[in-house]
Formats: sequence, C-alpha cells, structure tokens
Amino acid sequence: MDDEQQRRPSGGSVAHAFGNALARQWAAQMPRPLIGGFLTTLYAVRQLASADGRLRYERDGAAITLGQISSASRCDLKDTRVYLQAAVAAGVLAVVEDGHGRGRTRGRAVMYALLLCPAPDWERAAGLVWIAQQQKKERRAAAAARKAAQPADTSGDSAPTSESPTSGDSAPRSAEEGWGDSAPTQVGGQSPEGVGAQCPDHPGSTHVLPHEVAEVVPQPQDAHGHASEKTIPQQPDKAHRRCAGGCGQRVIRSDRMLCAGCERRAKNTRETSSGPVQGAFMISLPSGAPPGPRRAPQASPGSWPQADAFAPLRTCDCGREYRAASLGRCPDCLDAASRERSTGTG
Repeated sequence: MDDEQQRRPSGGSVAHAFGNALARQWAAQMPRPLIGGFLTTLYAVRQLASADGRLRYERDGAAITLGQISSASRCDLKDTRVYLQAAVAAGVLAVVEDGHGRGRTRGRAVMYALLLCPAPDWERAAGLVWIAQQQKKERRAAAAARKAAQPADTSGDSAPTSESPTSGDSAPRSAEEGWGDSAPTQVGGQSPEGVGAQCPDHPGSTHVLPHEVAEVVPQPQDAHGHASEKTIPQQPDKAHRRCAGGCGQRVIRSDRMLCAGCERRAKNTRETSSGPVQGAFMISLPSGAPPGPRRAPQASPGSWPQADAFAPLRTCDCGREYRAASLGRCPDCLDAASRERSTGTG
C-alpha cells in the first residue's frame, strides 16, 4: 500500500483505512515495547471510532470516555492514558475538542481523532511507554518496601527506652532517687543523670546543685529501707496450675495442691485404711489381717495414669474438662464408677 492509498479513506471511512494501515504496515514497524497493550489500545480505538475517525457516539456526539477505552482494550486506566499519549506523540492520534466544543475542560471527556500518518514516530512512542513502565516498577518497589518495613516499626511491645526521669506514682529506680514515707528535709539530691532531683517541698520545680555540693548533701532514707524499692515478683498464672495427684486437672484455689477428685479419693483411702499411713500420698502399709471383710483396694491419688498434656481438651458429661486421646469420661467419673462396681452399689 503506497502513501497515497493510505491517506485516502477506503470506502469513505477513516476508521477502515486506519485499521488497514495498522494491520498491514504499522504493526510490523513497531518496536518491542509497543507490542502488547499499546497495539491492543490502537485496535480498540479503531473499533470505537465513528466513520469520520473521531472517538464519539453517532447519536449525540458525546466523546467516548477513557474508562470505556480502557475496558475495550482490557488495560489498566493509567496504562491506557499513557498509551493514548504515546499514540499522539507517534502521530496516529490527535486530541480534538470534546462534544461540547470547549476543549480540555475539566470534568469532560477528551475526544480523540484517528490520523492516517504516512510515517509514524514509533521510537518516540516507545520511549514514552518505556519511561512510564519504569516509573510504575519504581512505585511498586517503593510500596513493597514500605509494606515490608511497616510491621517492624509498629509490631512490638518493647518497653520504652527513654532515660528521662519519670514523674507521678512510679517507683524510684535507685536509693538516691527515692523519697519514701519520711518527710525529706533537704532541697534535693543528685539524680542518676547528674542534673539534680526535684524538690519535694515545691513540686514542679527543679534545683540544680553543683557537683561538689551534691556529693556531701545527706540523702533522705526510705522508712522501709531498700526492700520497698525491689520489684514485686510477678505472681504465677493461677489458671495453669495442675493437680499434684497426677490427673492433670486444673486447681482453681490457690491454697490447694489437689483437685476435688483427688482429695475425695485421698479421704476415702484414709477412712478405709486399717494400718498406719506413711508418705505424702497416704499409702496404706500392711499391718496384719483386717478385722472385717476385705474391701476392694481404692486407687490412690498418685496411681491414676497421668493425663497427656498434648492430648486434646475434652468435656465430660459431668461438666469437667480433661485431656484424653479418645472420647470417654473424666478421671473422676471413672473413679466413681470403679467404686460403685467394687462396693456393689452401682
């Protein structure tokens, strides 16, 4: 196709001539950065253009919006804007007035027109597309870096590292800094930072003393001594205390070491034993023949198999929680059933 045939619309349609030039000549001349979204956008504007080559609707003359061009080419909205700018730079697309004749009016769609350029500047268009792609990669890399650095800055419950002296009801950090319960008679002493302490008689004021005077000024002593400055040890979590009898049940009360089931079994063992008792687990010692009929031996608190700490937590029909590998009843219910069978009351 020569230049004269390319510039002359075939069949009176500029869009038809634009499509022929794009498919037969321009697509083969495009550099690699333009093969893809840019070429697809040119095919899309060719299909959306009217017979006179303008991207508008025939019924009302309204310009086709950028979003509609983006949907037709299946490209991102920002990429579509870059492709249209590159097409204008190459000389195959022109910006004309919108449907209301006011040009680049804010809030109105810009109307484009197809141009049958004999020698499009594809290298210039490829440069614009390449620059836009590099900027997009840089923005993505910066966003990924900010996202990766955000958890490191905000996640952490570390204690504050400020070394400034605290005020209020916080405990003093040294013997020289505390003021205790006794009324101080001095103006103030040297703080650990060497800038003086706050005057107890005048809250809110700070007196700075020379280094020589600060060394010889007697410091007020705490009425309770250094013991009051010690940090109170943290109490252990009572919710995780387990029974010492080996059943693995939780012990709610802090003054007990055994759960209710183990205490009941120990009490029954003490009542039924006929000989002397020895040891912490109330184990009966043999002391001759029993005076009455021999009763079935009761299970001691330590004889019950210890619960598996890694077994799933289950709930018995009686409401107690226990750990076991398979479904069943809790150790208390099993012990009660064993006693009923042995005594014949079940």
